[in-house]
Amino acid sequence: MTKEEKFANAMSKELFNLRHDDITKIETESGVEIPSEYVDKILAAPKHRKAMMLLIKTALLADLNSPQGRNFKDEIGEYTYRSEMYDYTYSMDTYIEEEYEKELERKEMIEAKEKKARIKTKYIITLGVQRMEFDPQTGEEDYFAEIPPTNVGIVDGLVPATIIFYKLKKIVEAIFAVTRS
Repeated sequence: MTKEEKFANAMSKELFNLRHDDITKIETESGVEIPSEYVDKILAAPKHRKAMMLLIKTALLADLNSPQGRNFKDEIGEYTYRSEMYDYTYSMDTYIEEEYEKELERKEMIEAKEKKARIKTKYIITLGVQRMEFDPQTGEEDYFAEIPPTNVGIVDGLVPATIIFYKLKKIVEAIFAVTRS
């Protein structure tokens, strides 16, 4: 392990603990405050602690190994804590926010599946009267509801609804045939 890796490893733990003690509230990008119970749960979970420390360590190590990176050496050339290192801890906030967003998405998916399982499809058969105005020169048609659709019946399943629809259509066509003659 290099000197930089040792320092980044030690500082990731120290910085994690500093930020852990400082976190009072985290808001999502949309301004929603993440419940403190959720934040505490994430901070306490070992897998999340390790992931957040790894984020801090990786960012710090990238800076330490970059020629343009920040200089965290003291007068004698040893790596040492500097207050600007605290900036690395804000990756924890982003991590918690992302986990919270994933949790919300999971809950929404579960709710959607539960709702889909609850929902039963019904088919409504309606009758109504529309007035059609037709312009023979332009071919334009406009429709106006004179008698809004009225429910004739509600059935389960598309097949029964289709059968009833075509039976009603035949009856209506027969009525028109009688009234036209």
